[in-house]
Amino acid sequence: MEGTFERSRALSPTSRRKPGANLLRMLTALARREIVPIAALLGLSALVLAFIEIADEVGEGEALSFDRALLLALRTPGDPADPIGARAFELAVVDITALGGFAVLTLLVLLACGYLAVLRQWGDALMLLVATIGGTLISEGLKAGFNRARPDLTSVITYTAYWLLVLLLLLRTAPKKAA
Repeated sequence: MEGTFERSRALSPTSRRKPGANLLRMLTALARREIVPIAALLGLSALVLAFIEIADEVGEGEALSFDRALLLALRTPGDPADPIGARAFELAVVDITALGGFAVLTLLVLLACGYLAVLRQWGDALMLLVATIGGTLISEGLKAGFNRARPDLTSVITYTAYWLLVLLLLLRTAPKKAA
């Protein structure tokens, strides 16, 4: 004759579980908690590996033929000094490219830092300066490290990541409208 304890245990849902079910639940909970950092680390590792592979190709000079073919495809056949497209478009592109020049970026960063200082947002101003100086040092260091001549068909290539950082910082400091 079974007692109350044995009957309740026989009907209990935990008694019908397969062996190792608790372990499976624990592993699932751990995986849910750890999946984002693991995926981020995997993504970062893939980007570093891709950078190393591309840097190896550039260092060996194997990318030069690809660069030249791409640049020639964007030029008028028979006249590599003349880019494809209308003259007005060419002038507009030159003007936009000048926005990424050292003088314009320096002026913009100093103006943005001044604006952030007026708002007494010292941390954001410092972050902007550190990011700008750090980005410049990394860029110039990589250029010096690769010591690769630019293709003779192009003028100066510029980076515009600074514009995005400045824009994001300024948008963050803009007054919020009441809904």
